[in-house]
Amino acid sequence: MVIPGYKLGREIQACQDCTTYNALDVEHSKTVVVRVFSEALSKDPAFQHHFREITDRLVDQPLPHNVDYLDAIVTDNACVIVTNYCPRSSLRQQEFPDFSEGKVLEIGAQLAASLSQLHNLGIAHGAVELSNISFLDNGDVVLDTVAPQRTMPGYDVPQLVSQGLQDAAGLAPEASTGLTVSSDFFSLGVVLFELLLGRKPFNADSMAEMEQQKRAGKYLPLPGDLAHLKP
Repeated sequence: MVIPGYKLGREIQACQDCTTYNALDVEHSKTVVVRVFSEALSKDPAFQHHFREITDRLVDQPLPHNVDYLDAIVTDNACVIVTNYCPRSSLRQQEFPDFSEGKVLEIGAQLAASLSQLHNLGIAHGAVELSNISFLDNGDVVLDTVAPQRTMPGYDVPQLVSQGLQDAAGLAPEASTGLTVSSDFFSLGVVLFELLLGRKPFNADSMAEMEQQKRAGKYLPLPGDLAHLKP
């Protein structure tokens, strides 16, 4: 695949709707991250419109605790988001650290600030999950690239992405009609629960049962020393 101005390198992650690469910004001779959305999505006029609306507001906009959005490209076959390269630690690839309650609340405050920056621009993130958060050596966190494919009005998110029960736990109940700014805070709550306890806040054997638990607000109880954090 050829992306004007960028030389694609190693594939970082691939899913049904997009593929992410390390890449070289040829003009500036620096490493960046390039997220290429699938051809099927990229050729959808509704998605193209939604993509342009979002990226027009994001590119070159300084947003604390978010990646830097450097460029957005639409070609005949692909919609592309270019962000800065951020050395990261993924909690999905290592044992959970023993985060204290105070540290989790600090992380929550940083992520809430990052989401507020996006929401003030009228943008829902759509992918607030541990695999999309960079944990930096200085203790800060950075929220990685937005997921415009998940925030399209009327799009059935669970059908767009391959979701196991654990992955689907972080999606708000309204995922079947498109995620919103409110959905981001539901997902943030799931992330903070997971950081505190090392597991998702639901105990379900099927997707239908999990959706029922979400809508009923039926979460696993917090231990006694954390009960004061119950939402």
